[in-house]
Amino acid sequence: SKTQQLIMPTDDLSIDFPLAKLFSDGGAGSMQTNAGNPASNLAIFMRASPIGAYGHILAEQNTFNISYKGKRVFFKTGYKLGMDDPHRTGWSQLTKSANGVLINGNGQVISTEGISSFKRLVQGTTLAYVKSDASLAYKSTETKENFGVKKFVRHYLLLPPKIIIILDELESDKPAEWQWLLHAENSLTIDTLTHQLLSSDSCIVKFFSSS
Repeated sequence: SKTQQLIMPTDDLSIDFPLAKLFSDGGAGSMQTNAGNPASNLAIFMRASPIGAYGHILAEQNTFNISYKGKRVFFKTGYKLGMDDPHRTGWSQLTKSANGVLINGNGQVISTEGISSFKRLVQGTTLAYVKSDASLAYKSTETKENFGVKKFVRHYLLLPPKIIIILDELESDKPAEWQWLLHAENSLTIDTLTHQLLSSDSCIVKFFSSS
């Protein structure tokens, strides 16, 4: 046939991917150290939806997933069998199933008013930075809920080849208990002396707080 004379393309994986990319209208973004080579890639995937939580969109504003060498390390949990499935409505649709923040045990509202957005992207050859704001994700006139969050700004910093820094600015309208959620694919060991989490994936999580 005529196609027999065509020259087949070679496998060229030397694509120059940027360290970070945002799809702000869809509420998704990522930062990756080596997107063209999963075997050595450290990646963080971020959510900040400008249309809130509605239908198939979950209450996961300012949440993230992390993978390393093509494998899940810290990832959202749960599954979906149907829109009214009890596991979906009681877990996987809610903030507590993701790597996010709760205030007094409450997650974000299930409403188109529970919005967030990416505010800034800065990147070069040696680092990438993303800022997102989910301050409005914890209240809705539609659902008549207001959990008292005044500010939830999350900063992400990627320092190749193996460092991710996450900094949260949190403010409430009255004294509150905050929960910083992290779901691991494999077991974690807690080191209370150094305030570290050690995963079986050889990842180390260090915690710092202003309080």
